[in-house]
Amino acid sequence: MTLLFAVSMAVGCGASTEPVNTSEPPAVTSPPAGKRAPCTFGADQTCNENPAVSSLWGRCTEAGTCECKPGFQLSPSGYCRPAQE
Repeated sequence: MTLLFAVSMAVGCGASTEPVNTSEPPAVTSPPAGKRAPCTFGADQTCNENPAVSSLWGRCTEAGTCECKPGFQLSPSGYCRPAQE
């Protein structure tokens, strides 16, 4: 009788019998797996295709991708290099 009462109360009140997901999605603590980001955010020199060059050829975005300065282009590897004409 108690079980019947509990079921009728849940169904009668319009309550769902499905569990409610109140947890939040897990926080992303690492970049996506797979192809590695070519640069390190905040370290624009990591966008230079040639690490021996001290001038900055581009900037590293928050997404870990390089945006090249005028006169430079993005290489297939994802780093900045002098523009090829």
